[in-house]
Amino acid sequence: MKTIIKCWIPLLALCLLLTGCRELYKNEYLSLSEHDAPFAFRETEAPEETADSATPTASNYYSMRSILTSYVAGGVEHGEILLTDYDGEVEQDLKRVTRFLTTQDPVSAYATDFVSYERYESDRGWLVTFNMVFRRSTGEIASIEPVRGNEAAVRRMLDALSQQQSALTLQISGYTEQDFAEAMEDYCLQHPNEIVEPPRISVAVYPNSGNVRVVEIHYVYNNDRETLRGMRVETESVLNSAYSFIRYAKTDREKLELLYSYLTSRFDYTDPEENASVYDLLCQGKSNSRSMSVVVRYLCEKANIPSWLVVGRKGGTAYCWNIVQADGQYYHMDFQRDALEEAPLQFRYETDLPHNYIWEIDKYPRSLEPEPEPEPDASEPESGEPTEEAPAD
Repeated sequence: MKTIIKCWIPLLALCLLLTGCRELYKNEYLSLSEHDAPFAFRETEAPEETADSATPTASNYYSMRSILTSYVAGGVEHGEILLTDYDGEVEQDLKRVTRFLTTQDPVSAYATDFVSYERYESDRGWLVTFNMVFRRSTGEIASIEPVRGNEAAVRRMLDALSQQQSALTLQISGYTEQDFAEAMEDYCLQHPNEIVEPPRISVAVYPNSGNVRVVEIHYVYNNDRETLRGMRVETESVLNSAYSFIRYAKTDREKLELLYSYLTSRFDYTDPEENASVYDLLCQGKSNSRSMSVVVRYLCEKANIPSWLVVGRKGGTAYCWNIVQADGQYYHMDFQRDALEEAPLQFRYETDLPHNYIWEIDKYPRSLEPEPEPEPDASEPESGEPTEEAPAD
C-alpha cells in the first residue's frame, strides 16, 4: 500500500503544476498543448473579433466625419460605421458628410473621386456602408507634406525644383490665392546655374476654397534625374569660366563686350532652338532669346552690373532681351540678335529699337539717349571771364 501511495505522489504533483500553469495564463491568449519537447507550450493567435465589435460607432455628424476622414487617409475603399443613439437627422447628415468629403476636406477632395453610401437598420442602430472611389494611391496620400502659410510652401516648392523632384504634394494651412507656377518660373529665370532645364510645371489645388488646401505640383523634365545632375555640373563650370573671363575688366561696357566675345567664340549661333535650355546654349551651341537673356542677366548680376530680363514680343512672337545699366546709363541689349547676325555687340537706346519690339515700358527702366548739353552762346562771355567796362561819358 505504501508503495502505491509513493507512486501516486509524483503524478499528483505534476497535475497540480500543470493546473497552476493554466491558472497563470488564463487571462492571456495562450494555450498549452503537446509539443516535441515534454511539458512545452505554444502561443496561438487571439480570437477574431466579431463584425459588430470591429465596426466603429458614431453618435453625431462630427464623429461620423472623423471616422470617414480616417478611412480616406488609410485608403479604405469600403468602410462601415454603426450609428447608435444618433443625435441628428441621419439621411441629411449622410448627404452632408459625403459633400464635405468631395468638396470641402482638403485630403479627401484630393484623394477621392466619388463617395456613395447605403444604410441598413440593425438591432443596434443604423449600419452605414461607404464606398469610395480613389484617384490617388495610399502612398500618394501618405506623402502629403503639411506646411504653414504660402511663404513656407513656396520655399518647399523651390527646394523640390532645385533637387529635380518630379512631384510634390503639400497641405497648406493659412492658404491664400497665389500663382505658384509663376513663382517657380521666375526662380528658373534667376538661377540658370541650378535649373539648367526648366521643367513644365503643373499645379492643382484641392478643394476650390478654404483656409486649408492641398496643392499638387508636377515637374516634367525631358531628361532623367541623373542626366540633369550631369548637365548641371557642366553648366556651372561654363558659367564660372565666363565670370572669370569678365570679372577683371575696368568698366561695365568692357565686361559686357568680353561676355559677348566669350559666348560667341564658343559656338556659331546660326540656328536658334525654340525650346533651347541654358545647358543647350552653353554646352551645345543651341540658343533662343530666352536662354541667352537668362545667362546674360545672371552673369551681369554676378559682375555687379544691374540687369533686367525683358519679356516682350518681336515680330508678333514671344521674345526676350536685356536692359542693363552700364557705367550709369541704361541700354537695351539683344545678345541673341547680334550673335545670329554675327555683328558687334550693340548698346541701344529704346528709340534705336525697331518698331516690332514690344514690351511693357512701365515695368522696366527707361533707356533714353541723354540730351546733348547746350553749346555756350558766343555773344555772352563765358563764366569767369572779366567783362570790358564801358567807357565813361
